[in-house]
Amino acid sequence: MPNGETVTVHVGSVTCTVALKGGKGTCTIANTALSVGSYLVLATYGGDANLSGSSGSTAFKLTVST
Repeated sequence: MPNGETVTVHVGSVTCTVALKGGKGTCTIANTALSVGSYLVLATYGGDANLSGSSGSTAFKLTVST
């Protein structure tokens, strides 16, 4: 289980880095950072000595509206 490594989350042009603790972490992006529209959320894990890196986008779109 990843611990101490990071996952980078991309939502449009906004990036958030998540520090993992016990394989879990939180990323908060202010709603003012994104304009109105739909976005795919992409997460990338670089890997470590025991786990391979990977990336993937979610099966849903994040929609920002006013």
